[in-house]
Amino acid sequence: MIVVKGGLSFSRLILRKRQASCTTLAPDPQKEEEKTRACLIHQQVNAIPSASAEQVEELCRSASSGYDCAFSKPASIGQALRFRARIYGTQPGASALVAPLSEDACVLYKTSVSLPEAADDTEKIIHKAARVDFLATLEGTPDVQILVRGEEVKMFHMRSGQTAETLPLSAAPTHWQSFVSSDSPTHGSAGLRNEYPLMFKEETLRIGELVTLVGDLHKDVAGQLMLWPAPKSAGSETGMKFTHQDELQLFDGVHVLVSDDQFAEHASQDPEP
Repeated sequence: MIVVKGGLSFSRLILRKRQASCTTLAPDPQKEEEKTRACLIHQQVNAIPSASAEQVEELCRSASSGYDCAFSKPASIGQALRFRARIYGTQPGASALVAPLSEDACVLYKTSVSLPEAADDTEKIIHKAARVDFLATLEGTPDVQILVRGEEVKMFHMRSGQTAETLPLSAAPTHWQSFVSSDSPTHGSAGLRNEYPLMFKEETLRIGELVTLVGDLHKDVAGQLMLWPAPKSAGSETGMKFTHQDELQLFDGVHVLVSDDQFAEHASQDPEP
C-alpha cells in the first residue's frame, strides 16, 4: 500500500477547482432573461410584414385619385409595416443635432453621466436628451422620403451610435469634461472629484444610418408621406403569442419603432440583448 503525503489536501484542492469552475460556468439569470426578452422582441418585429415599393406607390395613387387640386386626399395603408430606410436629415428648416459625447450629427440623442453604482435616472448627475423631426429615404427608392416626428421615436436593438465608458473625469476627453461642468455646475459641491470614476453613456440616431422603421404609413393632404405609430394591437395581429406586457412594451400606440437591426436577414439567429 502506497500512501501519498498530502493526498487529502490535493483532493480537496481539485474539488474546490471543480466547484469554482461550475460556479463560473453557471448562467447569469439576468443575462438569460435579457436574451430571452430580446429574442421575443426580435421574433415579434420579424412577424410584422415588410413594406414593398408597390404598397407605397399604391398609397400615393389612391391618395391622389379624384382630386383636381393642389391637395391630395389623406390616406393610410392601415396596418403596421416594417421599412428599411436611411436617415436622410432633418425636416426642412430644422438644424441637425450634435451629440455631446460622440459629436456625431444626428436627429436624436440621449446622453447621461452618472456614478457607476447609480440605479436609476434620479441618481444620474446629468441626463440630457434632444430630438427633431426628420426625413428617411426608403432603401432602393431614395427619391421616396418619409417624415418621422422625433417626439414619437422609440429606439430599440441599437448596435451602432452607442457610447458607454467608465473613467475618471480627469481622464475623459476635454469636451466630455466641458459637458459635465457646463450641464452640472454643482457637481463639485456634490462631493465629486476629478479622480472619481464616472459612467458616460450616449445613444444616438445618426444622420446617414440605415435603420428599420416600424409604423403605419400615411399621406397627408399636402402629399407628404409620414410614418405614424403602429396601434397597440399590432403585436397580436401578427399571430405571434406574446404576453400582454410584452405587446405593450413594444407596441404602445404612441411610438414609431426604430432599430439598426436588419431583422429579416437574421430571423433564424438569436439576437444579442
